[in-house]
Formats: sequence, C-alpha cells, structure tokens
Amino acid sequence: YRQVITVRDRTAPVFTMPTPADTTVNCDEIPDQPELTAEDNCSLADKVIVMPNEYKQTIPGACVNNYLLIRTWTALDECKNAVTVTQTITVVDTKAPYFTGTLPVDTTVNCHEVPDAPPVTASDNCSADNDVDVAYDEVRQDIPGACSNNYLLIRTWIATDQCGNRDTLTQTITVQDVTAPVFTTPAPANVTVECDQVPDQPDMTATDNCAGNVTVVKAETRIDSTCANTYRLIRTWTATDICGNYTTVTQTIIVADRTKPVFTTPMPNDTTVDCNAIPIPPVVEATDNCAGAITVDFEEERTDIPGACANNYRLLRTWTADDGCGNVTKVIQVINVRDTSAPIFDMPAPANATVNCDAIPVQVTLTASDNCSGSNNVTVVPAERRENIPGACVNNYRLIRTWTATDECNNSRVVTQVITVQDTTRPVFQLPVPVDTTVNCNAIPTQPDISATDNCSVTNRVNVEKAERREDIPGACVNNYRLIRTWTATDECNNSTVLTQVITVQDTTRPNFTMPVPANATVNCDAIPAQTDLSVTDNCTDSDDVTVVKSERREDIPGACVNNYRLIRTWTATDECG
Repeated sequence: YRQVITVRDRTAPVFTMPTPADTTVNCDEIPDQPELTAEDNCSLADKVIVMPNEYKQTIPGACVNNYLLIRTWTALDECKNAVTVTQTITVVDTKAPYFTGTLPVDTTVNCHEVPDAPPVTASDNCSADNDVDVAYDEVRQDIPGACSNNYLLIRTWIATDQCGNRDTLTQTITVQDVTAPVFTTPAPANVTVECDQVPDQPDMTATDNCAGNVTVVKAETRIDSTCANTYRLIRTWTATDICGNYTTVTQTIIVADRTKPVFTTPMPNDTTVDCNAIPIPPVVEATDNCAGAITVDFEEERTDIPGACANNYRLLRTWTADDGCGNVTKVIQVINVRDTSAPIFDMPAPANATVNCDAIPVQVTLTASDNCSGSNNVTVVPAERRENIPGACVNNYRLIRTWTATDECNNSRVVTQVITVQDTTRPVFQLPVPVDTTVNCNAIPTQPDISATDNCSVTNRVNVEKAERREDIPGACVNNYRLIRTWTATDECNNSTVLTQVITVQDTTRPNFTMPVPANATVNCDAIPAQTDLSVTDNCTDSDDVTVVKSERREDIPGACVNNYRLIRTWTATDECG
C-alpha cells in the first residue's frame, strides 16, 4: 500500500508591518519610501523578496508641481506567490515664492537721481528659479500741494511660481526738488578797471536738475567814494526754479586808475640751460595807458645753490618798467644753470651673452668722458649682481653687469650687460663602468654603485639612480632572460647621462639526484622490488618544478627460460630549461 502526498505552496506572503497610509504633502516635504518586510507560511523570511516601486501620476488640470506619487511594495515567495500593497501620496505646491538677494527699500532721492529699477530675483521651494516669473510695475503719485517736481514713485514686483502662488514686494521712492539752479555761464570775476573801461552787465543763463523754467533776475548797486572816478559796482544775478530754490552770484567791480605799464616785447621764459649754453639777455620795451616816458631797468644776479656742485647755480634777471606815477611792472627770468649732461662711455658696453657655468668671462674695464668735467673727474664704477631665473635650476641664472659713469655733479650714465649662465653639460660617469656580460642563473652579480662628476655641480649634488628590469627572451625557457641595468646620473639642472649594462642570464646546468640510484640486483621472479622514487635539486629551478620521469623495460636473455630476464629501470630528471 502506498500514499502520495502532493505538497503545493499557493499562499501569498503576508506583510509584517502596516502599509504607510495615503497622505498629502508639500512638494519639498516628500518622505523617503520606507522598507517593508513580509513573511510566508512556507518560505523562510530571508527567502521572501519585497520589491518597492514608485511612479509619478499627473493630476488632470493641475499645475506641474501638483501630482500623485503611487508607491507599491510587492512581496514574492519562493513559489512566485505575490501580494502587493499601495500608498498614494498627493503632492501639492501651496507655498508662495520668496524674493532673494538685496531687495530695494523705501528711499528719498533728488529729482535727477531717481535710480533705475534694479533686477529682482525670486526663488521657490518647488519651481526652479528660471520658472518663477517676476513682473514689475511703476506708478507715479503726485503729492497734494507740492510743486510738480515733488512726487512719489510706487514700484511693485510680483513673483509667481508655476502653480500660481505669488508674493509681492513694494518700494516707495519719495522724489523731491531741493537743489538750487546752477548758472551755465561763470559769474564775471571781481575786477579793477579804469574809469573808461567799465563793462556792461551781461545776461546770464542757468539750468536746474529738475524740469521747469529757471528765471534769472539781474541787479546793480553803486557805492561812491571821495573821488568821482573811484567807486564800486555791486552786480548780482539771482536764478530761481519752479520750486522756489534759488542761487545768487555777485561781481564787485572796483573802478580806479591803477594800470601798470605793459611790456611790448615778449619776455624770456624761465629756463634751464647747460653750463656752456647761457643765453645773452634781450633788450625789452614797455608801454602805458597814460602819457609819459617809460623807463626799463635791467639787472642780473648770480645765486649759488647750497650744497650743489660748482656748475649748478641760478641767474636772476629782472626787467623793471616804471610809468613815473607809482605804477611799476617787473618781470623776472630765472635761468637755472645746470650740468645735466651725463658722461659718455668711450667704448661700447660688452654685448649680452650666454655662457656655460664654467666659462664666465671676467668683467672688463670701461672709461668715460664728460662735457663739463675733466676725464680724471669722471668715475666709472663696475658692479655685478646675480639674478635667479624663476623656475630655473640653481646653475641657470643671469649675471647683471653694470658700469656707472658719474661726473662732478653726479650726472650718471649706466650701461648694462646681461650674461645668461646655463648648465647644459651632462654628468660623466667615473671609470671603470660595468660591461655587458653573460652569467649562469646562480651567478648574477650585485648591481654596483657608480659615481659621476659634473662641470657645474659638486659631486655630492650629482644624483645617481640605478634601476634594473628583466627582459624575457622570446622562445627561451623561463631561466634564460636578460637583466637590463641602468645608472642615471642627474645634475642640479636635470642634465642626465644614462649608462646601460645588459646581463644575459642562462641556465646550462643539469639537475642533480640527491640520493643514490638503486644498485643493480639479481632477484627471484616472485621478489621483484617496486621501482623507487628519486629526489633531485637544480641550480635554477625549484625542486618542485624539476620533472623526474621513471621508466622500466624488459630485456629477454638469449637462450634462457621465459622467467629468466632482465628489467632495465631508468630515472630521467629534467629542469625548466630542458
């Protein structure tokens, strides 16, 4: 008798925690999707798979930031029985945008200083900045009882996001006219004139920083003195704008007979001349507005300059014109006598050059002459300074050589030679140097240290780096190869010399058995010993990589019975190179 029980798993898993409830959240407050666990009546807990999923579902007629998030969790057991739970999250955008950056504030400005509306930006918790619309509007509002240039500007910015949420920013600018008009022509300067030269009072114009006409009113007041031809004229001009702001300018004219003689010959200007180029004083003439003889006197005075050299001084030349009525005119010419010419070198400066660090030439001696000082009073001072080249090595630099020629008055001339010093020579290895060689695999020499010298860097500044790399020989066995050894000598300026040695490594030695071969023996046919295993060593190959092959062949003995024969046993040891 037999019973067959067919076991089937048809029951879906059961979630072990409640499904998150449906909810409504703002677009910037969406919670992460939690992990849910499930259990099954047949499968172990770690065999029940819970697969979360989420997709966005638009809401017909809603804005882009209002939508549904449909979240599902599907629990699946080992027999593909499944159960799914769902959570619906309604995402809404209910927050208005907010203005960012420096926002305009209420202010009071003059009528000609009304600022342009600044660019105002806004951000939103849901919409990107370029999806937030900022609308601008400006309204002028008159102030009751004020003049036309005093008013209010009401500026409004409205920020609206993609879902119609909006915020409003308002700025009130109080515009006022408190600045008086400005004359567009300069007021006539205060003057003193002869009695027959009183000018007419001119008309003047003015402008204002704000709109509207400007009225200019002129007036004149005379103040007499004891003499009829000596008096003052006080002239005023008053400019008034439409808001009552005004500006007044005044001119005072003194009328008198105070005119001095006037030179009719162009007067020489102050000048500076070299010590050997002093000009001859010219003859000058003068005239006067009144009758009478004019006398012109001339005098010249030399004034030494304290602390200056002998060839540096001043000549003061004075011409005095006198009309005989107490009105005197003087002109003074100051001639600064200077030794301003620098000495001149008698030979050209050496040309700029580029040399190696061990071939720097000696600085030559130069001589110079001067237009005022004798040759023995001209000094030539040579100088030299080292100038490092940014980013260059210590042996690459410039030598700046100068020669300064100076005369008695410290006029000087400088010539310069730039010597660019460079290190372009490579280091040299000291002998003897290793040569190429061939060695057995167990006789590879140690790579020696080799020193090098340089024409610019001292020996302990020359760096020698040695390196070694293995180079397999195509078709050769593993123990036949080349060792490429290099020595790189580098000086302080990265000039380098490379020395190379090639060592050809080869394996020509056979393996050795480490135990004696069994001796020849004669045995009965039922006492033949088993063939033993033999161990070996090799100078290049590890023992485990040496192959030992043993073999046996039967050799019949002529004329003997069938059970009389020989067994020839051999052991062949072969290393990796055959």
